[in-house]
Amino acid sequence: MRRHPQKRRIYVVLDNAAIHRAKAVGRYLEQLDGRIQLWFLPPFCPDPNPVEREWQAYHAAVTVLHHHASLKELLARTRVYFVCRLRCCVRRLLANHGPGNLPFRITSQVGQVRDMR
Repeated sequence: MRRHPQKRRIYVVLDNAAIHRAKAVGRYLEQLDGRIQLWFLPPFCPDPNPVEREWQAYHAAVTVLHHHASLKELLARTRVYFVCRLRCCVRRLLANHGPGNLPFRITSQVGQVRDMR
């Protein structure tokens, strides 16, 4: 609210995590006199929420029906999965737009993307 004091109403789209429906959240929202409106996605709605498709692919590739000897191994395979996904996305962006037409710069560190707007 401090970042947007001039706005009459702010809409927030959420999934159905239990924390989003907690009593403390409701009490806080009541104090704001309706300035923040929560819009909940349907219980399982992968189309409006693209990250759900990514989580499904992650679970299929790394967690579901896969045995990991330790938490360390699970975390290592998780990192490999997301690094590969990031590289795939970057290759697709470069193929579609070319390196000079991206609205951000990709650095050598995994996960570091700088907004160029």
